[in-house]
Amino acid sequence: KSGKGLDSEELGKKVREAAASTSDRIADVPFKAQEPSVTTAQAKKWNVTKVAEFATPYPYDPTRTKNLEAGSRRINGSVILPGESFDLATKFGPVTEANGYYSSGVVVNSVSTKAVGGGLSQIATMAYNAGYLAGMDIQEWRPHNRWFDRYPAGRESTYWEGSINVKWKNNTKAPVVVAMWLENNKVNTAVFGHKTWKVKTTTSDFYDYTSGPTLTSDDPNCIPESSGKKGFTVNVTRTRTNVETGEVLEDSQTTRYEGWPNVTCSKD
Repeated sequence: KSGKGLDSEELGKKVREAAASTSDRIADVPFKAQEPSVTTAQAKKWNVTKVAEFATPYPYDPTRTKNLEAGSRRINGSVILPGESFDLATKFGPVTEANGYYSSGVVVNSVSTKAVGGGLSQIATMAYNAGYLAGMDIQEWRPHNRWFDRYPAGRESTYWEGSINVKWKNNTKAPVVVAMWLENNKVNTAVFGHKTWKVKTTTSDFYDYTSGPTLTSDDPNCIPESSGKKGFTVNVTRTRTNVETGEVLEDSQTTRYEGWPNVTCSKD
């Protein structure tokens, strides 16, 4: 319905004038009538419903949980228009303490350590599965080097600012809305849009098991580890059936996980 809003150009002009004033530094900016960019009739034609949902448990770690809360808030309510892409890096913004993130556990070069934003890979996995299970076209993602069993093997993603991202394209005729929140010790996501794809996934048995490497790290935040989990390879296949045209698309991916290493920390 019709409403009121600010004209951005007029706002900028008035603020600049007020900032340059040597006396009365007040900017009076009138509201202007604005019509909605989307009408109720258009929205009803989209026939939006829940098209996917997913959840993963998170470990007890109060600092890491703060990062999960910060990351999920930035994604919750995201709207991706037809033909546009969900871009996790854009949603997160700079991963800095000034932007509300904290230092927590990460894995760098197979070694457990700490970095600002530790835990955001769980949000990356949630964002990846939101698009994957909704039938969207996956454009960017990268699995972890080692498998964390709170995530589905071969169907998860890590995140590292500037080099590893999660990105997927809305291939439907209606906007997609992504909800994400923390509840009952789980990160939850739901995707709302026009039901376009029936999605089925299959995961192979694990195979080609390998032992983890033995490493020595001089990282000041290094955490020593004793290998207990073997590495393996797994195949995941997704079949998408267009509920309107009957078109069937299939994509498969093979993920190779390293074994968990034996790590000695030399903090000289």
